[in-house]
Amino acid sequence: MANNTAGNPLYYDGTSGATWKGTKYVRLFQWVDLNEDIIDGDQCTFTVNGVTLDVEVQKTTDVGWQAPVAWQIGPFNPGIAWSDFTLSAMDSGAVHIWID
Repeated sequence: MANNTAGNPLYYDGTSGATWKGTKYVRLFQWVDLNEDIIDGDQCTFTVNGVTLDVEVQKTTDVGWQAPVAWQIGPFNPGIAWSDFTLSAMDSGAVHIWID
């Protein structure tokens, strides 16, 4: 699936085109396992309002079944203002951003 930058949720499965300028009101940000491909040490790095956040998955093992990875910020009600968003790195998985 390609990035969806015009709908709700916004969907990014790569960093190409994963940026916006101007304000969006975010209800929920999720970095989720896509096709069970997130492994120990995978990272997701993004910048919001000038602050860079770097998230790294830490699993006890990559062998056998593991609970799916889902990392999130939110939910917020009402949505909070995010401007100048950039998804600069994502080793695997996908990002979903629910906006008002």
